Amino acid sequence: TSFQMPTEGSFAVNRTVVSYYINLYRMDLFPTEDPARKSIVTRLMIAADYRRTNLAFRLFSECYTIGLMRGTKLNFMDCNDHLVEFFKGIGYRDYVGRVVHEEYGEVTPMYLDLQDVDYLKMLKSPYIKAYDRWLSTRPTDIDPVDLPLAGIPAVDRLVRISPT
Repeated sequence: TSFQMPTEGSFAVNRTVVSYYINLYRMDLFPTEDPARKSIVTRLMIAADYRRTNLAFRLFSECYTIGLMRGTKLNFMDCNDHLVEFFKGIGYRDYVGRVVHEEYGEVTPMYLDLQDVDYLKMLKSPYIKAYDRWLSTRPTDIDPVDLPLAGIPAVDRLVRISPT
């Protein structure tokens, strides 16, 4: 089945990083990070009617929280040129310039270090609120890296959030 744009907004969190994205995103530039602590977000989309609402930030916050719960250190994604500054403003960094995505044409790969809280605070990123909520509710006796990942499908969540 093909992906269909929802009426509000959605994203897919991918735990299994396929070789296409490893190459496209030049993930070899981050060799010291355990592959189990890397993720990619794909198909992050907001319907046109909701692009100037808080729906985008709610989606991003949910995505970030899922990453923290799973012990993710680095999240990778790509975007079109007109969104690069927006993503930089919330904590993503560009690092390889533009590349050609087989579906979307020229895009800019970016990564987010979910645990670089000092950087996120410096930017006044909206992720800080999600981090603080997660920090106050996470189990303190378990390192997030040790949370079980077995049995989670490659796309472990397609999240849809309505605007209300």
